[in-house]
Amino acid sequence: MSRRLGGKWESRLSSEDFDLRYYIKDVATKFDGADELRKHKKEIQSLADDTAQKLKQNVYANYSLFIDTSKDISSLESEMYQLSHLMHEHEVLTQNLQVLSDADGSAVQSSDSSEKPDKQSIASLLETVEGCSSVTEVPGRYLVHVSHLVELDQESCEAIQLVRAFLINDSLMIASLKKRRGPVRYMFQALYELDNMALVDIKDSELVQNAFKILMFPDSHLYQAENHSSKLQWIQLLDSTKQKHKAVRDAVKKEADTIASGKVGESLVREQRQAELLAVDWLKEVPESLDVYVAQREFEQAVCLIEKTKAYLKDFSDSHALRDVRARLNLRIMQLSEVVMKELESSPSGSLRGGLRAARKAVDLLLRLGRAAKACQLFLNNHSQVIMQDMADVKMEDAMVLYVTNLSAVFFGGLHNAGTEYVRAFGENHGSYSSFVVWCYNQLSFFVDKSVLVIFTDKASLSTAIDCVIAVSKECEKLEEIGLDLTFVLLTLYHSHLSEALNKAKKEILDSSSMTATAEKWEPLDLRNDQPQLAALRLEMEKLGIADFRKLVFDGGIVDLSNTTIQFCKSIISFFNDFFRFFIPELYFDFLDCFVDLFRQVMFLYVDALKRDENLPVSDLITRNAEFVMETFLLTLGEKMSDELGHVPEELPKIHQELRTFMDKNLGSEDLIMSEGEGEGEGGEEEGEEEEE
Repeated sequence: MSRRLGGKWESRLSSEDFDLRYYIKDVATKFDGADELRKHKKEIQSLADDTAQKLKQNVYANYSLFIDTSKDISSLESEMYQLSHLMHEHEVLTQNLQVLSDADGSAVQSSDSSEKPDKQSIASLLETVEGCSSVTEVPGRYLVHVSHLVELDQESCEAIQLVRAFLINDSLMIASLKKRRGPVRYMFQALYELDNMALVDIKDSELVQNAFKILMFPDSHLYQAENHSSKLQWIQLLDSTKQKHKAVRDAVKKEADTIASGKVGESLVREQRQAELLAVDWLKEVPESLDVYVAQREFEQAVCLIEKTKAYLKDFSDSHALRDVRARLNLRIMQLSEVVMKELESSPSGSLRGGLRAARKAVDLLLRLGRAAKACQLFLNNHSQVIMQDMADVKMEDAMVLYVTNLSAVFFGGLHNAGTEYVRAFGENHGSYSSFVVWCYNQLSFFVDKSVLVIFTDKASLSTAIDCVIAVSKECEKLEEIGLDLTFVLLTLYHSHLSEALNKAKKEILDSSSMTATAEKWEPLDLRNDQPQLAALRLEMEKLGIADFRKLVFDGGIVDLSNTTIQFCKSIISFFNDFFRFFIPELYFDFLDCFVDLFRQVMFLYVDALKRDENLPVSDLITRNAEFVMETFLLTLGEKMSDELGHVPEELPKIHQELRTFMDKNLGSEDLIMSEGEGEGEGGEEEGEEEEE
């Protein structure tokens, strides 16, 4: 039943006299409820899906026929262009038959005499048109006519752009206006050879006036002149210039025939022989063959044909015919290079078009075409986009070290892949390796700028920053597999940020010590109820090298050091270990300055505490803490620093002497003697009590 309904609706919807309004009215009257409308909607949707599937099957079935038809249409279009070209030439030849017969003997002389006064004008193109050096390099060329034209759309006849047209004695050059102002106002757009170009006069109509069409297989362009007289002038000059150019070629050929008759010497015979070799059929068809290869995207065959042509022309001596052949060949090489360069352009998503294999093939073609610098630039730009896209895909993790590790693995992995592909693509072109090194430095600078925003934040500690830098350095070392060592450059770029991190950690330690000293009661630290913390403190001090730390512990857990001293020692040990965990020689003096400032400032805290009246009863404890930090802790850290560096730092004895002098000067000998006497008195009383017990 559903099939019958589907066939009914299908025949009705596909009928030629289908009326949408009547259909909607019919559906509204036939179906009363919403359920019936939903059911009908499903039937229409099913019918649409079936139609789409049938259409897809028809496309697949007729795909090869479509391709063959497209080729036939393209071939027919080219034949129509050629037929129009031949008809136009026949008309012009009929009208100018007398001119051609008179120009056989004098064309060469007239062309030579016309070159001299116009050499300056053809050279002046370099001052106004960018990218036309290949046009002006061909000797014997001169300007015939220059004016503005408007390029029109061939279907709608709407204006596309304003162009500058330069008629040369053997070709027509088109240049477009540049957006930026300056002495160079135009940009080279195209060069049409008069031999392969056909001119079609377009009759005036309501859509277009004063227009003519340029046919150049496989393209065609429609241009509009300023007025009717300008159009007639262009048509006349194009026809006459083309005929003159043909006359010159005929004269050259006639001269070559004269040489072949044996009227000249052996050198001229060789020139005639060369002219014959340059007139072979396959060499004449090289420009057209290259155009076909480019249109069909057969770039490998095009490059092979160019290499074959260059090898064939390598041993030829300079001549007018050879310069003409090379000019046409160079123009095709430039066009082919532009097309191949587009293959290396990255897509908006940052991926390479066709993948790395396609990029490698395009680079190889550009190298064979002599465009090594441009190929290198586009190759590196592509990999920059790929690396940036991969880095953007890295997910932000809560753990900073994990995120930085993943980010650096992606970045340096991208550099590693780029280096491997670069060696494969530019293996024999050693001169371009410097470009790769400079590119790596720029990419590394970009990565450091991005990672700094994550690593060196206000909330990040020195230990976390060091862990991140260690993770980045390990990934950077993997580049040594491709012969690239960027570790020193990486640490140099991080130097200023690491120095700021050291100073930030120093400030945090000083602030913490100052706050602790301000609230300090200056009494021995009681850890009798916290034995694990006591064991950890004892282990940390003994690991540092303070073997007699046990002597500072009495009564089963009372440490003869204040809380300020203990916290300061722990902070200094962490600060010390973080730096030497990833020792960077260039940061040593920055670290040493912070290290010395920390001990100098903590001595100020002890002196300040001793000068307070409320701390007079505990002055001996404060003095013992200062002596421990200065005589035991500092010297022990100095020995460990010597082990890490391999030599005794010259600055440590100086800072020790400075602190010793500072304490003696501020405490005074009387205070020291008093504190020692009080200590002995208290000790004697304690000994007496012990003896009584």
